This record gives sequence, C-alpha cells and structure tokens, in this order.
Amino acid sequence: FRLAGRLEHFSKAAKALHTSQPAVSRAIGRLEEQLGVLLFERTGRSVRLTEHGRLLLARMEKAHRDLEDAQSAIMEMGRTKSRPIRIGFMRSLASRIIPQLVTTYRELFADAQFRFVSSITSPLVDLLEADELDLIFSSAQLDHPAIKWSKLYDQRFFAIGPRDSPLLHGGPLGVRELANQPLITFRKTHSMRSIIEGIFENAGATPNIVIEAEDSNGIPGFVAAGLGIAILAQDGEFPKDVALLPTNGPLHTRPVGMAWAGGRLIPETVKSFQEFTLRRGPQIVAEIVNV
Repeated sequence: FRLAGRLEHFSKAAKALHTSQPAVSRAIGRLEEQLGVLLFERTGRSVRLTEHGRLLLARMEKAHRDLEDAQSAIMEMGRTKSRPIRIGFMRSLASRIIPQLVTTYRELFADAQFRFVSSITSPLVDLLEADELDLIFSSAQLDHPAIKWSKLYDQRFFAIGPRDSPLLHGGPLGVRELANQPLITFRKTHSMRSIIEGIFENAGATPNIVIEAEDSNGIPGFVAAGLGIAILAQDGEFPKDVALLPTNGPLHTRPVGMAWAGGRLIPETVKSFQEFTLRRGPQIVAEIVNV
C-alpha cells in the first residue's frame, strides 16, 4: 500500500515489488475490506488516493520513519554506525562490477553493511524515488529533475562464440557476417533485446535468432554448447568455454553510471560509499573490463 500510494499506480508498484499488478490489486482490496473503507479511487487504469488513503499513507510514512530511526539507534548500540547501504543495479553488473566495488570499499570500511536489489532500470528508479534504495547503477543518464547521475564507465558489447568456433580463426567479422550465424539472445521484453536488434538494424541486417533467453546468465551456456553465437555486454571475463569473436572493436557502447535522489538527506555511510565510487569506481571498473 505504501508504495502504491506514493506512486498512485498499481502497475508501477507491481514492477518495483517484482510481482504482478493483479497481486497488488488483490492485496489492496483485502486491506480496504479489513478497514471497511476505500483507499483508492479507481478510474479505468488510473488510481488516486481517497481521503482515507491519504490519511493512512501519512500515518504509515511516519511509522516507517520511526521504525528506521529505531533501527538506526539499535544498530548504533550494536556498534554499527548506520543502516545498510541500499544499492540497486542492472543484472549485467552482478558478476564482477558491483561485487568488486563493494569488496574494495570494505577493505577500507570493514563494518559497512549492504542490501542489494537487482533489476532493470525502470523498477530501480521507482524504488529510488520511493526511498527504498539509496543508490542505483543504471545504463543511461536519467532525465529526471529529482535524480542526479554520474557516469562510471562505457559498457561495451561484443560477440561471443564457442571456444572451438572456426570464426575465431578468420579476419574481423562484420555485423552482416554475424547475421548469417544462429543467434542466441534475449526475449523481446528484455531491455537488452532492443540494443541487440539495433546493432543489426544499423548495419542493414536481420539476425537469425534461434534461442531467446530470460537473462544473460544462461546465454553463455547455450553458446558453449555450440547452439549459436551471442552479443553480450563485457562487464568482466566471459566463461572459459566461450571466446570473443574477432570484430573491429565493440559492436555497441552505452554509458553506465550511478544515480541518487537529489535534495534528500544522505546518511554518512551512503555518502562515504557514494564518494568512494565517484573517486575510485572508474579505475576499479577499468581493471575489470580492460578499458
């Protein structure tokens, strides 16, 4: 209810909560039945808080702040300086980038605690706006007046094939030549799919898609099995049973940066990690992706 009330949008709340819109609607309905009042006015797909809903949200926000204050006090009593640093990031950053940033930071501040959410950019932005996250790592500069963004590095996309692929022994491959190969890529609903399609479209080619995967975790396995090639972001080393196919540089690049809510009071531990990332992050990432 708290998130749906802030956003006044059941679908956005569902995305942020990684659940379905009907599930959010049913939960709100049960709460309204329990309280005996309507909390939202429903007009088609739009919802708006009623007077009862605004009252409940205000009380819940105060209760939530009180709980956070109590949590911080208890953590301080336990010699922990602050609550966990809440970080959201794209799934492609989960294998090397975020773990290395956190590991290097904890070499300086061993007591630092973290809480992580991995998702696509849109739900992460909603959670940042709702104060459910302190920092997010997104794939594009966010055009939002209440959010500040700072570039960390350029994410590069390369083609990969099986370790024994004959394509490894020829000259650099163009996109048109890659289009002749069976392609393993993402489902149409995945944000990376549009990037992959754009690479071929810009070259006037049509990809030969044979397998669609939910995310990047399973794609290298299909490639290693000899079922096709793939185009993925290189955010670290690829698995040993696949190899980079020769091309004239990256097939695509996009900026990746860190975002936070402007004008919001930032806890000292969050500020410390934020400043560390702005100062040392580009160097740490460069060592991982060899830029």
